[in-house]
Amino acid sequence: MKIICPKCKTQIENNNINAAENICVCQSCNELFKLSELLDQDTIDDAERMLDNPPEGTWVKKDMSTTVAGVSTHTKNSYILALFALAFSAISLFIFSKALATGNILVVIFVSTFVGFSVYLWIKVIFSMFGKIELVMTHNEDYLFIGVRSIGQKYLLNWSEIKDIYDQTLVNSRGVHLKNIYIDGDKLIKIPTESIDKTKSDFLIKILKYYKDKKRRFY
Repeated sequence: MKIICPKCKTQIENNNINAAENICVCQSCNELFKLSELLDQDTIDDAERMLDNPPEGTWVKKDMSTTVAGVSTHTKNSYILALFALAFSAISLFIFSKALATGNILVVIFVSTFVGFSVYLWIKVIFSMFGKIELVMTHNEDYLFIGVRSIGQKYLLNWSEIKDIYDQTLVNSRGVHLKNIYIDGDKLIKIPTESIDKTKSDFLIKILKYYKDKKRRFY
């Protein structure tokens, strides 16, 4: 494993790496690092190849002041989800109209939950068809954007406070696998990746780790 110091870019010698204690020391600048927070050279090389030649469904845009690396959340399964949402919405609205006709407020409130779930499904459909996850870096700030076009959630990234970036798959009570990438910093940022394929999620996590490692030189 070839480990490069993020401060001075010198290769850290094996006798300065203590895997058992999860620490390493750069022999050139005497900086101490957690081994788990550093990238090996193979991962750095992979990330730089991806930045030069982004895989399908991803993009890298650069100009004088901004770098944007992103992935599309579009997937073939979004069409199946859209059909399901359409059918569920039609049934829910039909039941809701019948509930209104009864005049029973308790029945109306109960059936309203189905209408609310229909709205949730359509939000999922729109995100799975037209959504994006982007890492945006400018002279003023770096942030992560999750949403559709300009509508969505923006998370500011304080690289010096980010301790780890990792992916995790959890299984909920219904047996559904929920895949997420987590950025563990001054606050925990969760990036949902169940709607994107492995190529896109690998691109995203490697690029995030690459820039975290690269930005450490400035802190």
